[in-house]
Amino acid sequence: MLLITDVEKGSIGDKAGLKPSQYILSINGERVDDALDFRFHTADEVLEIEIREGEEIFRVYVEKGIDQDLGVQVKDFVIRRCQNNCIFCFMDQLPRDARESLFVKDDDYRMSFLYGNFITLTNLVENDFKKIEKLRLSPLYISVHTTNPSLRESIMRNKNARKVKEQMERLISSGIKLHTQIVLLPGINDGEEYLSTVEDLASMYPGVLSIGVVPVGLTGHREGLPLIISPDGEWAKEVLDISKPYQEKFRAQFGITFLYLADEFYILADEEIPKREYYDDFPQIENGIGMVRRFLDGLEDMEVPQMSGRTILVTGVLAEPFVIKLEEKFKNTGQRAETVVVKNRYLGSSVTVAGLLPGWDILAMVSMIEGENIILPPDVVNGDGKFIDDFSLNDLRKFTGRRIYIAPSDITELAGVIG
Repeated sequence: MLLITDVEKGSIGDKAGLKPSQYILSINGERVDDALDFRFHTADEVLEIEIREGEEIFRVYVEKGIDQDLGVQVKDFVIRRCQNNCIFCFMDQLPRDARESLFVKDDDYRMSFLYGNFITLTNLVENDFKKIEKLRLSPLYISVHTTNPSLRESIMRNKNARKVKEQMERLISSGIKLHTQIVLLPGINDGEEYLSTVEDLASMYPGVLSIGVVPVGLTGHREGLPLIISPDGEWAKEVLDISKPYQEKFRAQFGITFLYLADEFYILADEEIPKREYYDDFPQIENGIGMVRRFLDGLEDMEVPQMSGRTILVTGVLAEPFVIKLEEKFKNTGQRAETVVVKNRYLGSSVTVAGLLPGWDILAMVSMIEGENIILPPDVVNGDGKFIDDFSLNDLRKFTGRRIYIAPSDITELAGVIG
């Protein structure tokens, strides 16, 4: 049963008599429990919608084009929370005054299908599998970390973590495609354990579409949490070296790299960022894998915006060498620009990615530097304009009195953003 929250005036749903506060019981005889069910079942051209209004139950019949929307809004589903207690969980390493939304640990297969969120499969029950299979929710994004049952249980501290291979094989046998992720922890799931996991996942190709490998992220707020060794350059180079033969084998066998390593590995190891061909169609770009390559290639094609005054290009420690190339593009057009590296005092010096820079640290740094314009990294604020420390973009504008822009994820669109 699903609540109708709004109906657009003059829409197909409105003309059919659908109203806010009514409940949808079924569509074409299929039970409707959430927004995903509604989206799936309203794709048909002919709909028989069973409605409950008060104590009355009746049916509404609709004929529409296959791509036509009913104009009906329904209640969002309640996000399913994570039941794991992973030893590396980033949310457990956040200061208490961090942005509130960051403390929502979702592990919801619907969010995985709709938005590409990674899930662990540990909270799925039989009805969930049946729904995924019935609605053909593909692809899904799976956080694997290791296929060793006992090791996965100890990393995630959840006994349900042991059966990931069987769960993935079931989904694949039902026609569901999977993108996978390994968060690599030095001395825990690396080395031979890592290679064994890679081999297991490769054996499921083409059901498994890709493997993304990212180094564990550690903040300065790990009091009372398990000891984890911080990734360094030597370790990153070892990971790259043992991965390369597999990547070459996969390109020969599958025609794609298949095993994609995060940009951080190459930067930590002081190795060149791979060429465009390595990333194929960038299947793990939302996981931060390939962002530097896309940025570097975009620099070649971008139109440099004409800015009035001096421009500050804000970035984190990790991306500094690449943002300097953007600075050079500005200077080559006769403009004044400077790359400003902000160190993350809020989360700790080990956090060097630009997207996690806090507003207060940015404010402290740019306040000491001359410049009428400030360009911030992509994704540094959420949809509500809040930095990770809950400082707002509006406050940054107010306190600095400068023109502030958020760079797009595609740098070729920078001129359009600035106008």
